[in-house]
Amino acid sequence: MKTAFITGANGGLGLELSNFFLKNNWSVIAACRNKKDFPKDIADNKNIKIISLDLTNQKSFDTAIKSIGKTKIDVLINNAGLYDSPSVDDNVVISKIADIEKVFEVNTIGPKVLADHFVENLLSSEEKLVVTISSGMGTYAQLWGLDLEATSRGTKDTYVAEHWMYSASKTAVNFAMLCFGILHPEIKSVLINPGWMKTCIGGSSAPLTPAFSAEKIFGLISDHKNKLPNGKIVNYEGKVMDF
Repeated sequence: MKTAFITGANGGLGLELSNFFLKNNWSVIAACRNKKDFPKDIADNKNIKIISLDLTNQKSFDTAIKSIGKTKIDVLINNAGLYDSPSVDDNVVISKIADIEKVFEVNTIGPKVLADHFVENLLSSEEKLVVTISSGMGTYAQLWGLDLEATSRGTKDTYVAEHWMYSASKTAVNFAMLCFGILHPEIKSVLINPGWMKTCIGGSSAPLTPAFSAEKIFGLISDHKNKLPNGKIVNYEGKVMDF
């Protein structure tokens, strides 16, 4: 049985991805900050292992890594993320340095360091794939209005500029995971933009549901040798995007 390790797995896209992998006979290691938040109907599945992981806490990180040991990981999905305001519906943007640091710790540093720690786990598996959930907001194409996906949000460059912290953290993780792929050529590293979803980050006006994006992403991962190009960012349809 193949194994997927998913961060931020107790809600939104992470929870839906966990569900799709389980339904398709994968083993899932579901990582989240608080195991008590994990829905019981999925937690009771015999093929899921739920672990606590706070990417901003070194002790939590070390404990999670130790609990995995030498377990083979076919697919690492860096899904956990923080926005720089309560949601896209909220006009308040964080400004305290400590809060800004947490955005970068979760969105940028965590994925790269986690992948680094799991190199041997990935190399011992069949698929050897790292998928990092990115965002169109983290691309220069989005900032300069070349990406037409989010026209309903208004002036795209202004919105992205206002939320520079989240956007910059996603730009940085794009770079970091491309570096990971260069340093570990035996492991495929791909970035996926899941689209604008109805989540705590995406807000209530988003056109996509997490279940929709999760199904699309699972399809890409299931046939990644044909559908996911190494060292690229793609949308949920598998179309290569401009960085």
